Amino acid sequence: MCGIIGIIGDMDIKTNILTSLKNLTNRGYDSVGIFLKDYNNNEIIKEISGQNINAIDKVTKTLLDKNIHTTVGIGHTRWATHGGITIDNAHPHTSNNKKIILVHNGIINNYLKLKKMLESAGYNFYSETDTEIIANLIEYYYLETKNMTETINNTMQVMDGTYGICLYSKDNPN
Repeated sequence: MCGIIGIIGDMDIKTNILTSLKNLTNRGYDSVGIFLKDYNNNEIIKEISGQNINAIDKVTKTLLDKNIHTTVGIGHTRWATHGGITIDNAHPHTSNNKKIILVHNGIINNYLKLKKMLESAGYNFYSETDTEIIANLIEYYYLETKNMTETINNTMQVMDGTYGICLYSKDNPN
């Protein structure tokens, strides 16, 4: 089972997001990933774990070693639906222009049709996941509308499935 977390706070949320991810591991997972908006830059950290729970500890050590301070973050524990247990398939996923970062829980039934549509529009894909399709759909519609609310509505209209999403938009950081 997958689990997602998103936190926006007024103080450093690093500990909260790590604790939340750790709490999600009781459901089982094969990879973990986290996006943090650092005060100076953005950080995406991913680990694969197979059937053990060491990935959270690796992510925690990486964050402590980097001394990241953040008030915005999203995280994901993955139980593979599409694609193997690889770093490329671990969430978060980014859009082609790197401005949309997201995690997703659920399944997009028509992801292959949407992928073909996006490939014909010039998009490249680096994972085997339906989640990467969502990130690029959001980019695609945002480039048309420049309005994130309208973009999310347009994206939801074309996706068939059940899902929950946490996302960060570099163009709409708040």
